[in-house]
Amino acid sequence: MSAASRGRRGAYLLLATALAGCGGDVAGSGLGPDPFWLDSDDATPADGGGDANANRVDATPTDSLEATPEDQDAATPADSGDATLADGGGGMADAAQDGQAQPQELHFAALLTSTEQTQDPSPFGDAWVEQTTTTLALVRVVWQGDVGTRWIQTCALHTTVAHGAKLTYPAAFLAAVPVEPAPLSRTGSQWSQPEVVEVVGLKSGYAGAMPKTGEAKHAALVDADGDDHPGVTLDVNVQLLGSNSLYVAQRARITWSGAIDGSGALYAEPTVLQERSVVGASLSLLVADTPSKAVAGKPAHTLRWLPLPGPIGCAALVTEAKARTGAPWPPPSK
Repeated sequence: MSAASRGRRGAYLLLATALAGCGGDVAGSGLGPDPFWLDSDDATPADGGGDANANRVDATPTDSLEATPEDQDAATPADSGDATLADGGGGMADAAQDGQAQPQELHFAALLTSTEQTQDPSPFGDAWVEQTTTTLALVRVVWQGDVGTRWIQTCALHTTVAHGAKLTYPAAFLAAVPVEPAPLSRTGSQWSQPEVVEVVGLKSGYAGAMPKTGEAKHAALVDADGDDHPGVTLDVNVQLLGSNSLYVAQRARITWSGAIDGSGALYAEPTVLQERSVVGASLSLLVADTPSKAVAGKPAHTLRWLPLPGPIGCAALVTEAKARTGAPWPPPSK
């Protein structure tokens, strides 16, 4: 598979419809877990999470403010000194000591979309159909000067129906998606993420050849969702075939650069190079790779981060999606 054909879906966007030529609907899909930072003692923004202007590019960043004595007392952990931002934000309090700038923590609701044309892989049809997968997620960003770290918690997924099939994403699948730290940098209003490799259903850090279609015994596969099947499991309902499961794995290389606007919102069009494998299914007929190609005149991937005044959970994001992102959830059918 060429790099061009691999670059149709991002790991943010997960193992969407192109895995088996199957579209999905939110009905029956699961809800992702609340982000770890919602319960973390060190995850509270410096301003307490209540400043709705904290993400604005014209707002005074928290790392330029002197902490009050009360803030300093609250921010000094008993075992401070060896934690880092990359391990989940544990080093935030230490940064205020020894003359270092206090970190700036921001929160976003994210909409990530992927659009492509897919072809029915079965011998019964060869029509190309446009499909869009949308991911609704929560993002935490911590800046230390112009060097940052971001975490993304996937909350819900929606894929348009195509080829007579509907794909749904179980809660166990969403919980299996790693929430790993990734580096960011910024110059003025321009934010960038260098290439990050993300895997789902594979051993962490695996860089070898991907499993072949139907290769359920590949050594790099892991049972990421704990259901005794290799990789991660997606549910698919196909006309005439009923409800079945797909066992899949994915690796993606992702990079992007985008601008923060005056409201604090970010827009980017990520570059995504992806490798994906259908390694098994509850019905052998579904073990197939689906041809895909770009849609002329449309970006393959888009990323939008919308500022939040503070951390929230996945249930609140899904319920309040229209107010938080300006778009209803699930996305309306076309």
